[in-house]
Amino acid sequence: MSVITQIELEDAAHAFQSILTYGEFPKKSRWLITGAGGFLGSQFLNVLREATKVGFECEIVCLDSQIRGEKREWYFENVTYVLHDVSLPWPKLGEFTHIIHLASIASPIFYREFPMETLQSNYLGTINALEYARKTNAKILLISSSEIYGDPTPENIPTPETYRGNVSSIGPRSCYDEGKRVLETLSWIYSSKYKMDISVARPFNFYGPGMRIDDGRVLPDMFKSFKTNSNIVLYSDGKPTRSFCYIRDAIVSLFVITLSNASWKLYNIGNSEAEVNMLDLANLVARLARPFGWQQKVVFQKHDEKDYLVNNPNRRLPLTDKIMFELGWRATVSLEEGIGRSLLHFSELDS
Repeated sequence: MSVITQIELEDAAHAFQSILTYGEFPKKSRWLITGAGGFLGSQFLNVLREATKVGFECEIVCLDSQIRGEKREWYFENVTYVLHDVSLPWPKLGEFTHIIHLASIASPIFYREFPMETLQSNYLGTINALEYARKTNAKILLISSSEIYGDPTPENIPTPETYRGNVSSIGPRSCYDEGKRVLETLSWIYSSKYKMDISVARPFNFYGPGMRIDDGRVLPDMFKSFKTNSNIVLYSDGKPTRSFCYIRDAIVSLFVITLSNASWKLYNIGNSEAEVNMLDLANLVARLARPFGWQQKVVFQKHDEKDYLVNNPNRRLPLTDKIMFELGWRATVSLEEGIGRSLLHFSELDS
């Protein structure tokens, strides 16, 4: 995807104005974004672009191996794109005020294809990112995942940050799940030993404009069905639930966490009001897609990949009281609004 749609521009402008309500944005900053070619990376760049429009000086270095990310050509001045694997020794990149470590394959389809690369980006890549932050005295944000919780016990849903998780160390999902657990352990070690300003976010199913529809996860698959006017296919019985957080809300939370001051911060990020089972989600997308001319239906089908549902959690719902009480953030975009804006985005790409 090499263009930015009107929906993305609107979301970025709205997000930046929201970020300003939480406190001061640095007048002059230098950002390193690993995995900048991915979904979250592109949204960070969108927001920083908005900051430059109103006089904030933001210089950005993007680090990406392009194993899954895309180099996008439409960004703004003061962006340097470095093709590099974050798990290898880093080149000299100068000093930074903020480091955003996003590099990791997040789609089960692709981290099963690249298990070593996924694990290494979260282990060796995280060590490299933390070392660079330590040496340059930069604030650093690390992206973990709600997957570190595995399949929570019923009494731990909604799931608080204090829940220790129920994750298999072996299996087709373990390269990602255990990689994120190692990332968190590294963050705690570095914070304890060096008193660094480290933030850790545990995302719960971010979605929206900027996603790749070949991602292989449930909502990108549904958006792909919308774009191709084909059936929405469910590969489970439709009963598992997830809570989905629209990217505009998500990116605000990530900036707010990064810009806040503390030695170590860890938060669930998600929309606790947007839990839905997969069948209801498919029906919602179908209903909102029909006014655009989508004319197909929701069907059930067995996935070609035998490991597709192995260790797949039945329910995923965050408790987000901690970030709400400590930083004042909460999700504001409903699932219906977010899905609708996403469909508008993908319809723009068709035009």
